[in-house]
Amino acid sequence: MRRRFQIVLVASVAASWGCSSAVDSKIVAVGYSDEIVSSGPCTLEPSGAEAMKIETWSDGTVHGEAKRPGSVRVACPDGIHAFDIREPTSVVLEVPPSLPTGARVRVTIRAKAADGTDLEIGRYADVAWTASGAVTADSHGCEFPPWCDSGFFIRAGRGDGSDPEAAGTLGVVEAAFQNRRANEEVKVEQNDELGLGAVPARRAVGGTSGDE
Repeated sequence: MRRRFQIVLVASVAASWGCSSAVDSKIVAVGYSDEIVSSGPCTLEPSGAEAMKIETWSDGTVHGEAKRPGSVRVACPDGIHAFDIREPTSVVLEVPPSLPTGARVRVTIRAKAADGTDLEIGRYADVAWTASGAVTADSHGCEFPPWCDSGFFIRAGRGDGSDPEAAGTLGVVEAAFQNRRANEEVKVEQNDELGLGAVPARRAVGGTSGDE
């Protein structure tokens, strides 16, 4: 009985490769790491074994990690998940050009392929974040500090917003992903809500990418 079940299961998976269309298609970067939404265990297409690693965590969550460029299909009970994995050649940070003292915001990172295509990196990608100068890292409430659901939280000046000495000075946010780096400057302004007056905003310096 058990052998018969195994044969049926293998046959069903094999049939799904040729007959099922993708229920979810993503263009992702090498280094992508995220959950594959599924109602049960998934099976990686044999030809994609070197390009992606699939794991089922203890809570039943199916997790995928892109290891190298390639086209990968993953068969799940709900259908096929297709991944177009590409090498990232640059990264871009989404950072506000200015912040009032005390403000806490999430900044994010995007990876790009050589042709400019945006590449997803997932919620659990290995990104090295730093904040310096007039901004500090603030990972309060994050599940996996300092990484907070595809972003990184910074705070301008001291946490209570009463840091007038920070006004008019610069902070720097930097991130690295797959040996690609970018940084952005943030100008910290005085906080109007504290009655300290405003400082004119200054646009952020453009991000730079490594190995170009």
